[in-house]
Parts: sequence; structure tokens; C-alpha cells
Amino acid sequence: MAKIKGPLMSFDASGKLANSLVFMKWKGIPTVRAHVKPSNPKSVGQTAQRTKMSDAVLYWHDPLQTATDKSAWNLFASASAAVLSGFNQFVKTYIDLVVSGITYVLLHTFGVTDNANQTCTIDVSADQGGYHMYVKYGTSKNALINSELMTDDTDNSYSFTTGALIAGQRYYFQCYINHPAIDKGNTTGIIDLVVA
Repeated sequence: MAKIKGPLMSFDASGKLANSLVFMKWKGIPTVRAHVKPSNPKSVGQTAQRTKMSDAVLYWHDPLQTATDKSAWNLFASASAAVLSGFNQFVKTYIDLVVSGITYVLLHTFGVTDNANQTCTIDVSADQGGYHMYVKYGTSKNALINSELMTDDTDNSYSFTTGALIAGQRYYFQCYINHPAIDKGNTTGIIDLVVA
């Protein structure tokens, strides 16, 4: 890599020139280097990682995922220290689970209903019944301090109705599965709601 002054008879240049040179800034210094075509070794590890990524994208586009589910992932991502979109947060969560050896379970049709009596009903669906499904909630998306076991309803759905909440207060809700060594860690995004 060479430092340059006045690249291509200009004050600044960036990009590729005829598949031979690449002009760029490195640590704020204009530089040029030879163009190198990236290799694609298709190693076992690389192929496995690509498969995980492809599977995560398929789950994201699954018809069971509603617009509310995806909005919930956006809110979940905003609670992260990293700058992520909802899609990025979903893919990260999926890959983290699969790499840990945990079977991924698509949680979908996530919703929170304000019952207008200072309680809320939380609903979520999965691929089957029998999971230990919990809802956690609180007044901050970063501090969901209350956790309750949800009722396993029919049709692979789960629900929970809260006790009395504070009227006019914004609450945040997230569902997750917690069963040791089987399906722990599967989660939804986060939904917020101002209680009537």
C-alpha cells in the first residue's frame, strides 16, 4: 500500500480502477494498493456459517412472522448496545442459538392487548405446545424485571394476563422459552404499550 498525493490528478480519489488499482483512505491518509480478488475457499466452516445465515433469513421471511413481530425485533434491537436493525438482531439471535446447540423455535404472532382495566393480555404462538413459555415485562426496554409463566393454550399458542398495572405508564413486553438444555433462549422481540 502506497501513500499518494493528488491521486488521479484530483484532491481525493476512491474506488477501483480497471481491476488493477484500488484508491482509498487508510486512517485518513490517501492510499493506493493493487486490486486483489477475494478468495472463496468454500471451507466446511464457511459453508456451515452460510447455511446458518440462509436459514435465519428464511425464518425472518416466514409467512407466520407478522409486521408486529418484525416491529418488535426493531425495538429489541434498539435496546442493544450495538447499532443493529431488527433483521440484524433476529439473525444474531438465531445464529447464537444454533451455534450453542439449541434448537431454534420460531415464536410468532406476538401481541399485547390493552384490556382497558389496567391489565394487558400477552399472546404468542410457536410450532408446538408444551414449551415453558414466559413473558417478561417492565417500564424500561432495558429492564424487564417481571417474569411470569404463560398459559399453554390450544393451537400451539400461549397467553398471560397481567395483574393491575399503572394507568398511563408505558410497559415493555417480551416472550421467551426457558427450558433447561432443550429450548432455552428462544425469544421474541419487544412490544411497548401505554396502559389505559
